[in-house]
Amino acid sequence: MSDDNKETFLSLYRNLALRVKNIVLSPREEWTSVHAQKKSINEVLTEFSLPLIALVTLATFLNYIFNHQGVNFELALKQAAVIFSALFGGLYLSYLLVKMILPRFGLSGDTNYAFRLVGYGSGLWYIITLITSIIPELVLLHLASFYSFYIIWETVGHEKATSQEQKMTITALIGIMIHLIPYFVKHFLLKLIYF
Repeated sequence: MSDDNKETFLSLYRNLALRVKNIVLSPREEWTSVHAQKKSINEVLTEFSLPLIALVTLATFLNYIFNHQGVNFELALKQAAVIFSALFGGLYLSYLLVKMILPRFGLSGDTNYAFRLVGYGSGLWYIITLITSIIPELVLLHLASFYSFYIIWETVGHEKATSQEQKMTITALIGIMIHLIPYFVKHFLLKLIYF
């Protein structure tokens, strides 16, 4: 790996950690920054969503290698593939649904805006999944994922054209989608694998 690639790789994960920290600790200010940058779908994917999904996938693979009785490479690989597919598929299914519902609430149906909303809104969920993949005993940490509803609320709060009732509805719909769709995709894939 050349020095330029190493620096790019390190800066990617440094920026990723900073973005996750800011979106969790100060979502209002971070959403202002996110909307000002107007990143495209590809930029959100390569700089935020895919690196987090890759970390969760790697953690799942290593968990099945080291924490299960006997080293079962095949099972670890299957579980990692299921997690990657569930998170990535859930991200895109959520994005498509959000893109369809936003105009019904008088919000921008812009594809980049919808993807930023889903991609960055899923960040906390990915971090919690990463931690519980590494340390499965912390399964109750998933309760903290309810905080992602507040993170989503903060970005919907930037929109002036919506009422409080619409903001609550949009926040609830998006929050439910980004949490439940990957869950259902995961269980559907597991049923296919272990039928």
